[in-house]
Amino acid sequence: MKQSPPCKPLVGLVKGGFRGVPERAGVYVVFWAKNGKPVAIPRIRCLDEKGVLYIGSAKNLRQRVRNLWTSIKVARRFGARKKYPHTFVVSLVYTGLLDTIADQELCFYFKAFDEQNARHQEKAALFEYTRRYGEPSTSALGERISWY
Repeated sequence: MKQSPPCKPLVGLVKGGFRGVPERAGVYVVFWAKNGKPVAIPRIRCLDEKGVLYIGSAKNLRQRVRNLWTSIKVARRFGARKKYPHTFVVSLVYTGLLDTIADQELCFYFKAFDEQNARHQEKAALFEYTRRYGEPSTSALGERISWY
């Protein structure tokens, strides 16, 4: 993946009632971008110039991005908690990025697949990301890449 995929600002998806996101299985990636440009993130092996914050799969992409948004709003309003509807927010809280990244700086890319292929594509994307950049700082890392 040489060029960054087209991603949609998360706040734009929220304003549209998430209608642009299919109610199907798929893979999604959350990016950090300021003024439409990716924010480079230092990783263990090298700099991630695409600003990838999270890679995941879902049985229902629309519901998953809605859970992600709800989790962000809960975390911003009530601070650190033991549980959130989305594990990405645990990573944001743990790394301190919740206070650094504004809502409008979160971008969302998705691609629909059948459910089985979505899990396979997620694992392949995580494997490739880890191979290139080192382990991402994701709270779900242990369960998500236990296959390798």
